[in-house]
Amino acid sequence: MVNDRFPVSSIGVDSLNTLTNNRFQSQDSFGKWANQIMSDSPSSVDGSDLVSSVSSGDESYSSLVVEDPQLSLPEQLFNLTDVFPAWVSSTEKSKILVTRLFQIDYLHISKSNLTCVCGDEVVPAEIVQDGVYRCWVPPHSPGFVNLYLSLDGHNPISQVVNFEYRTPVLHAPVASVEEKNNWDEFQLQMRLAYLLFAKQQSLDVFSSKVSSSRLKEAREFSLKTSFISNTWQYLMESTLDNKIPFSQAKDALFGIALKNRLKEWLSEKIVLGCKTTEYDAQGQSVLHLCAILGYTWAVTLFSWSGLSLDFRDKFGWTALHWAAYYGRYNAQTPQLLKPVNYLL
Repeated sequence: MVNDRFPVSSIGVDSLNTLTNNRFQSQDSFGKWANQIMSDSPSSVDGSDLVSSVSSGDESYSSLVVEDPQLSLPEQLFNLTDVFPAWVSSTEKSKILVTRLFQIDYLHISKSNLTCVCGDEVVPAEIVQDGVYRCWVPPHSPGFVNLYLSLDGHNPISQVVNFEYRTPVLHAPVASVEEKNNWDEFQLQMRLAYLLFAKQQSLDVFSSKVSSSRLKEAREFSLKTSFISNTWQYLMESTLDNKIPFSQAKDALFGIALKNRLKEWLSEKIVLGCKTTEYDAQGQSVLHLCAILGYTWAVTLFSWSGLSLDFRDKFGWTALHWAAYYGRYNAQTPQLLKPVNYLL
């Protein structure tokens, strides 16, 4: 007869029946402990309550309670067959999957709300499918911690396994193809800027005796290219109130500065009567670098200046060769298709 001070509903009918039917083959107190956790009553149960709650005719259960009045830890209800992954980053919230195999006597526990204890953290163990739980573990200091499943967040009902938090390895970032192409283009632009800005020949122009014919050619070239100077006003108007994206405005600023400097540079060459230009350390000239970069506007300026368009670099390549090599063919490329002077 069940004592009124401890109604059956507070223990759980199914759990009590399971214990009775199994005839308490497991000589420990897990049955009492599990029923206490799963009970609707939040109050603790002491040994005397349990003694009075069971019929005196059931000597097996009574003697078990008397021998262990303080509720010992439960036995291992199931085996953890896998924890995946075996380690996670110490700096991130991570998902792990825990696979278990219940002992047949405790299958009724499999649908309970279990928790995963990982080090000092207790997180829900969500049922993904029968025998598989998903747990989200928070960041933790690097090292090994204990991991197990529990009903109350403290006492293990599975074996305790080692689980590792690792310090993330900081790999050198792998440059994307686009980023690599941007760097290649920047290197070419830097070489071109060096040829245009580092060796200005203004003093040579002022100190030399300039013929009237060269001055006339320089004036005509300046008139033809006057539109380049007007682009400054267009850029300043375009940047008012952020009318164009910042990256586009920055590229436009560099392009206009480059065009204006090339115009001045070619004017200096006209006044000095130059028909060819110097190379950089890699063996290319201004024209070759402009062809590699696809600056078709530079081809027009060179053609107006009278400088040779088939001028070869140190390796015998013309601007047309470089344009074709880099796939820069467009509407301006035919201007490079003039008979090649092999003496240049």
